[in-house]
Amino acid sequence: ITYVAISGDDLNGDGSQAHPYRTIQRGINQTDDNGTVYVYNGNYVEDVNIQRPVTILGESNPSTSSFVIWESDVVIKNFEVYGVTGSGPGPGIQKRGFQSWEYMENLTLENIEVHNCDEQGLLLENIGKVTIKNSRFYDNQMAGVAIAACNNVTLEDVGTENNLRGLWAHLTNNLTLTRVYVENNGKFYSGNYPDQNGFTLTECTTVTINTLYSNNNDEQGFKL
Repeated sequence: ITYVAISGDDLNGDGSQAHPYRTIQRGINQTDDNGTVYVYNGNYVEDVNIQRPVTILGESNPSTSSFVIWESDVVIKNFEVYGVTGSGPGPGIQKRGFQSWEYMENLTLENIEVHNCDEQGLLLENIGKVTIKNSRFYDNQMAGVAIAACNNVTLEDVGTENNLRGLWAHLTNNLTLTRVYVENNGKFYSGNYPDQNGFTLTECTTVTINTLYSNNNDEQGFKL
């Protein structure tokens, strides 16, 4: 396990519990493939690039600006994400590669809050397996959750609130929604934007729905 703490030191630390690194990025860069980076609570003002298979485990609710995922087999647990700090706007959590459509597999997000991003809270494209549990996406300027061309996607105990759109999925296969709620999406945005819905599913196949809650969204609660 590689440790990261606000009181740590990227130059003189070694990633041990006694001498942690200061930044999440340093912890990821110094850990082994398929290793674990343990992040103590605190606010880490970083746009974190994940370029190896890794588990990033927050103590309970550390915060950072954004995560960009470049590799398969990534797990992120127990984090607050509040918008990018770099030169331009972007999603809070997004998948990227040499091309945004480069295929990846196995992404797990659990106990995540993503809010106040200039674009989507979560933007994922072309991933083989996605699991999102116990997470909230709110007050984002575009969709709370946007998923395109993914397979085997599970959302369980997930909420999207006060975004331009709630949850949008396109060309996605084997999508399972369990205890997913969307409310107040599109309500606070002036102008005429298309699909200010709670749920928007387009060209998806094999969709399993187990308890959905949609309330007070600007246009349709559920659009197929």
